[in-house]
Amino acid sequence: NHNSVLRMPDMDSDEIREWCNVARRRYYLRPRYLAYKLLQQLRHPSEMRIRLKLGNLYAQQLREPARARAHYLKLLELDPQHAQAMGIRLWLEANP
Repeated sequence: NHNSVLRMPDMDSDEIREWCNVARRRYYLRPRYLAYKLLQQLRHPSEMRIRLKLGNLYAQQLREPARARAHYLKLLELDPQHAQAMGIRLWLEANP
C-alpha cells in the first residue's frame, strides 16, 4: 500500500495508485529480474537481510549514522536494485 505524489490531470488518485501497482508488478515479476534476485539470494543468502536490519538499527534506534551508512552501502553494493534502494539512497544523501 502506498500513496503517490504524482498529479495527473486525466487520472484521479485511485487510478494513479492502480497504475503504480501495475507498473510495480510488471517490473518485479519480470523473468530476468526474478532470476537475478534468485541468483543473488543463492550467493548471499542472509547478508543482505542482515545489512538492512543493522543499517536500520543504527540509523533509527541507536542514532549512529556512520555505522548505518557502512551497512547501507554494503547492501547497495550487494544489491543495487534492492526493494528499498531508493529510500536508502535518499537517506545516504541526507546523512553524508
